[in-house]
Amino acid sequence: MYKIVKNRVAAKLIADVEIPDEVWKPDFDIVDRYQSFANELMRIDLLAIGGFGFLIKDIVLEKSNKLTVTCISMMIIALICIILSLSAVLYHRFLSTSCLYYQVIIMRSLKRTENTHWSEDEISTEKAFLAKARKNQTFVSILSRQILMTAVISFVLSLILVMIVFYKAILPVVL
Repeated sequence: MYKIVKNRVAAKLIADVEIPDEVWKPDFDIVDRYQSFANELMRIDLLAIGGFGFLIKDIVLEKSNKLTVTCISMMIIALICIILSLSAVLYHRFLSTSCLYYQVIIMRSLKRTENTHWSEDEISTEKAFLAKARKNQTFVSILSRQILMTAVISFVLSLILVMIVFYKAILPVVL
């Protein structure tokens, strides 16, 4: 897509790039909500990594603690899930920003096709560009949603594993 955007004819008038607020604002608001959710998940993931540091330092590495290999394995898997969740959240943020980029390109392309100062060849080229941009945006949008769901599922899985380890190994030692 970069090559296509790079070789694209520049706008001829300001009217080619002007987009009214009511056209783009709802899209940006939706992405802002998704990114706010992703930010919260990222914050919790980072706190969880700190919690794992505490667990490893004070409980797992303690010589008097008799954690089973299963519990230690579950803790390692839970840590991997947290790292996967954090990575997926960061990738989702990148993809959602890319999706907004495509949305702006699409809106400006639609604006170009409506203006009368473009030739028929330029309009047909713009329509081909528009079709590619829409296809790319659809792909990025679906991938972004799937990546965010992966982040949530990884986080929930890590939470379940930590709760199991806490219930089976740590809680009996404390009580």
